[in-house]
Amino acid sequence: MNFTKGDINKIAKTTEATKVELTSGDFYAKMAFDANASSQKLESLTLATNELIYTSLAKKLGLICPEVYLVMPNALDESEVFIVSEDLNRFGQFQTMAELGMKRSASSSLSEIADFLNQKYALTTYSSQMPNLMTEIIKLYFLDIFLSSWDRLPRNFGILKMDNTLNLAVFDNEYAFTNFVHNISASLDGNSWWEKRKFLDKIKNPQELENERLALIKEDLLNFFASPYKEYYPIFEKMYNFFTPEFLAKQLLALEQEKAISTPKGPIKLDIPDKDIILADYQKNYDLLTEVKRSLNYGRK
Repeated sequence: MNFTKGDINKIAKTTEATKVELTSGDFYAKMAFDANASSQKLESLTLATNELIYTSLAKKLGLICPEVYLVMPNALDESEVFIVSEDLNRFGQFQTMAELGMKRSASSSLSEIADFLNQKYALTTYSSQMPNLMTEIIKLYFLDIFLSSWDRLPRNFGILKMDNTLNLAVFDNEYAFTNFVHNISASLDGNSWWEKRKFLDKIKNPQELENERLALIKEDLLNFFASPYKEYYPIFEKMYNFFTPEFLAKQLLALEQEKAISTPKGPIKLDIPDKDIILADYQKNYDLLTEVKRSLNYGRK
């Protein structure tokens, strides 16, 4: 995507997600800045590239994400990187879960999401599409775990209606690879899950924190597979076999070759920061997923 200097000037005036009319159409733009972390602030370029990586992997699962572009109004200042994404309403009628009426909370459970969607669509002509929509929700649940993405709120995923078909659409994924615990739980209501996640904030020892983080993720996955959701195990296994650490390493290199950062002086090469750290942390998650997979009798060959 080639943004004009005028486009970049408009983008640079945004902070939180704002709809902007650019030369090639309507987009949403926001500065990538860490408004959540307290102990370790994440750099703007790190957050922006996290969004790019997550989006590329979500699309490989068939999940709908707006195309994402990175913009630096000052080519020499990596502290202000902007995420520019397509307006999903270009492709149909999009509403976030919050706009559809789902109660905003710090966390949600799969059952709460399923109940909400059933109440919304069960008595409509869309009722037959609920199984497919739930399959997409399950993919999102797994992907947030695989990629340590924790900021999944009703305001950053929703339903895109295209040709009378309901599709899950996902955006605002910059908090991937942040070594925390996913927001959507399998076994607890949203408030209970949030309380368990908040407990991690009290742990100061880095190794203890990492151990507790992984234990909590494992607990939720095992609860998932002990519930009626276990019928979705083939999705987990397919993702496990596809999203290997080796695949992620190749994907990062591919993104650096395919993507660039727009600046007023023209595009500059994308160098994903801290690739070694991303891959090392992903390996820890993948080792945990391997452990979970081996513990499941129906997952063994």
